[in-house]
Amino acid sequence: MDQRMIEYLMSTATSISNNLDVAPHSWRDQLQAIRSITTSLELPPTVPDQAHRRWQLPLISVFQRVAFADADNGAIQDIADWCLRQALIMLQVCPEDAELLALTKAHTVSLGGDPQTEPLLRQNNDSILQTTLKQEDCYLRQLNASSVQ
Repeated sequence: MDQRMIEYLMSTATSISNNLDVAPHSWRDQLQAIRSITTSLELPPTVPDQAHRRWQLPLISVFQRVAFADADNGAIQDIADWCLRQALIMLQVCPEDAELLALTKAHTVSLGGDPQTEPLLRQNNDSILQTTLKQEDCYLRQLNASSVQ
C-alpha cells in the first residue's frame, strides 16, 4: 500500500474519531466513508511490522467504535465483522498483542456477553475466522504463484 493511501486512511480515522469526540451521535454520518473503505480494503497478513500496526490498529479501533455506537439497536454488523476479521488477521501475525486482543474482546462484549447469545457469538466469530483463513490461504497461494513466474 502506498504512503498516500496510508495517510488518507490515517486522516480519515483521525477525523472520524475527532467528530465522535465532539458529537457522539454523529456516528451515522460516518457510515458512508467507513463502508467505502471496508468494502475495498482487506489488510493483508504481513510479518510483524510496527509501521503497519501504527495505522491499522487505529483504523480498526475507530471503525469498531462506530460499529458499536448504538447500543440500543445493536451493532452495525458489516462494519463490526470487518473490524473483527482485520483484527484476527493481525492477531495471526502478532498473537500476543494486547491491544489487538482487547479489540476482539470488545467485539464480543459489545455484542452481549449474554450466556444465551455467547454460543452464537462464538459460532459467528468462528465462521469469520474460517473465512479469513480461507482468504489468507488464497492470498498466499496467489503470492506464491506470482513469485514462481
